[in-house]
Amino acid sequence: MGARVLFRKEVTEILKTYKIYVIPLLFLVFGFASPVITKLLPDILAGLSNMEIVVPEMSWIDAFDQFFKNLNQIGIIAVILMFMGRVAEEKHRGTATMILSKPVSRTAWVIAKFGAAVLLVLLSMIPAYLACCIYTKILFGTASVALSLQATSVFAVYVIYVIGFTVGASAVMKTQVAAGGVSVGLLILSSLLPAFSQKLSRFCPGSLTGYPHSLLSGSMSLSEAFPALLSALVSTVLFLSVGIFAFERQEV
Repeated sequence: MGARVLFRKEVTEILKTYKIYVIPLLFLVFGFASPVITKLLPDILAGLSNMEIVVPEMSWIDAFDQFFKNLNQIGIIAVILMFMGRVAEEKHRGTATMILSKPVSRTAWVIAKFGAAVLLVLLSMIPAYLACCIYTKILFGTASVALSLQATSVFAVYVIYVIGFTVGASAVMKTQVAAGGVSVGLLILSSLLPAFSQKLSRFCPGSLTGYPHSLLSGSMSLSEAFPALLSALVSTVLFLSVGIFAFERQEV
């Protein structure tokens, strides 16, 4: 059974489960809510305190900053929770034994699960981005489509990287909880590494979470993000390869 057939099978399974609703709806809520929250933030802060609080005037950049902040803080955790059991759960329940008893390549199976997860998340980001862009233009009068698309694309690569180490961990570990623990640990490590060295930070995948603001504000160009983008994609392949290598040697 080839990777293409397995990929269609994985997509069909996602369409039949709650996963088809959770990630798209969560991302879409962030797309709609982020510009609204940003627009109302000065009034909210003023209402929470009797003291006069001076809040800088909010702009369309702040709206998209809030969008990416929500995706990075809550969206990424949701992605890990959704996909940490992609392989480990089926090994734990014994369904992997039935599937692998057929002429199925373990490598193709893991890649198909990764590909289906990436497809769902990327397709979820499209309407979320459009909602954020439209509402930002309505509330703030302007928004750069070119810059916001660049920022969204960079963040999308980071999400692919997260899915890569999550599925890789799921292939290595025997339980969903263990896979989730490893994934969260790798997420924390990815966010801390850029702080260790200013020179090495431009090559760290974790740096991609800070690049959307720099791209939106025009303080960096997309070409300057290439080292971290390339590192994230290479790391994704590496994590999947490690997962497949370990999975090939496991008794299921």
